[in-house]
Amino acid sequence: MVYIQSYDIIQESFGEEVYSQIKVEWLFGDQLPDLVEIYIGSTKSQVRIVNCERSVTLLAPRREMVKVRVCPRLISSQTDGHYVFKETMPYNRMQAEEVHWETFCLTGYLRTC
Repeated sequence: MVYIQSYDIIQESFGEEVYSQIKVEWLFGDQLPDLVEIYIGSTKSQVRIVNCERSVTLLAPRREMVKVRVCPRLISSQTDGHYVFKETMPYNRMQAEEVHWETFCLTGYLRTC
């Protein structure tokens, strides 16, 4: 019924740099999205699901509490190399009813060191 069943955020780098590397890993539910968007604060990254990708390493500001949102997305079309996303997504395969895509986002926080 869900696109992303769970996720984890792990800080991978420590030191004196301005940014830390964090790894975001997720497990898919019984529906596979076309793409996963990850928001760290106001920064958005996209991971196209081609070979069932389940993680990405990104940068996050050091010594801050960062909000991380993991959002599955469905693509309706592609124009000039840019994706056009569906604004609604099926809740499950048996229902015709669709809900807004943000309903499926998972949100968590990580205090970076």
